[in-house]
Amino acid sequence: MEEETRHSVFGPLNGVRTVLVVGAAVAALIAAALGQWVVTVVLAVGIAAHGLLWGYLWRHRDEIEDGEVGP
Repeated sequence: MEEETRHSVFGPLNGVRTVLVVGAAVAALIAAALGQWVVTVVLAVGIAAHGLLWGYLWRHRDEIEDGEVGP
């Protein structure tokens, strides 16, 4: 019998995404400490957008993994 292989939306790239978001958070903190508010806001918006999109993937992970969502 063949086993069905499931590919998680949180696969190997999840670690890369985590490192990038942590790096952005550290950069935002450093920028804030240096008074670079525009940089801080841009990074914060990016981090927030990433969090919202990750939340979407988390809520819909079963449909995405089964191929029920998307083009």
